[in-house]
Amino acid sequence: RTSAGPRTEGASYWLYADAHKWFSESAVQASQVQQRAHTEEFARDSYENLVYSVCRFRQLSGTYPTHITVVSLPFKEYRFSEIHRRALRFPRDRFTYVGVGGSSEAAVEGEKTNSLIPYQTDPYGCRGSLAAKRRERDPFRREEPYPKGCPEIEVCLCACVSVCL
Repeated sequence: RTSAGPRTEGASYWLYADAHKWFSESAVQASQVQQRAHTEEFARDSYENLVYSVCRFRQLSGTYPTHITVVSLPFKEYRFSEIHRRALRFPRDRFTYVGVGGSSEAAVEGEKTNSLIPYQTDPYGCRGSLAAKRRERDPFRREEPYPKGCPEIEVCLCACVSVCL
């Protein structure tokens, strides 16, 4: 978002963890963990968070993950575990969702109206309010580097464009 400047959501989480010494209290251990802690810098919504993170994992490790664990608010579980996971074509038995925290009634209703229902009819988020949300969340018009490096999941990465280079 423009008010946040060019800092991404992924970078802000990494910086927060570093500032609060979540990597480790020990400088040596923290350095070792920091070298293995990577972020995904281009996602603009929940589907992209999942699929781009899988691609980023492959770019860094050379393989796709054998298991995915998503940690988020409990009311988002169905969207991630069923809609996004299916769109990514990832096996259910290798996917875990961990719901953490509480949610207001308004948040649950907002999830249903603004995310769950739109993703049920548009699982890749290509049209309508989902596409508009992506445009709004990218005021600097950054281009994601995917599917380069992730040809096996190109269909999941290129669903919203007519030609994916």
